[in-house]
Amino acid sequence: MKNQYLRSAIILSTLAMLFIQCGSKSGLSKADYNKPYRSKGDTRETEVKMLNSRTFLLTDTTSDLTYGYTQANPINVGGGQSSGVANEYRYLRALLGPNYEPITYQRLGSCCMFDTKNSAFGKGLLDKYEIKVKGKTKPIILYINLYDAGDLFIPVGFKAKR
Repeated sequence: MKNQYLRSAIILSTLAMLFIQCGSKSGLSKADYNKPYRSKGDTRETEVKMLNSRTFLLTDTTSDLTYGYTQANPINVGGGQSSGVANEYRYLRALLGPNYEPITYQRLGSCCMFDTKNSAFGKGLLDKYEIKVKGKTKPIILYINLYDAGDLFIPVGFKAKR
């Protein structure tokens, strides 16, 4: 019984540290941005290239209206606890508005627990981002999975930096 409480306490404290780290806007150092973006369990069929050390080079578009816009079809940037947050930023920095306008983004928090082999606990949470396109009034919500890596696409309604 005592071991069960100890195990639960360890899991809860680790999760709390993860949430604090993911929610921090200033928690990344320059070195974190340069960590490798391929992780164990990466199922990408197309290798992700970099525009620069802080930005993915996105070249493939999708016509799937749910890609990134729904919890059931998040953007799978991968990287886990070691470089997942940096990969989220690498992905978001690559996006532009539909007419190549600059965007801003803000993490709204985590949601939507799911099963994953790429988390120490077998569970992961999606990160929810609010995207604002310069000159547009209505923000866009995108869902990003930092645990599982998959092919990266430009969501419908966006362009990518070149």
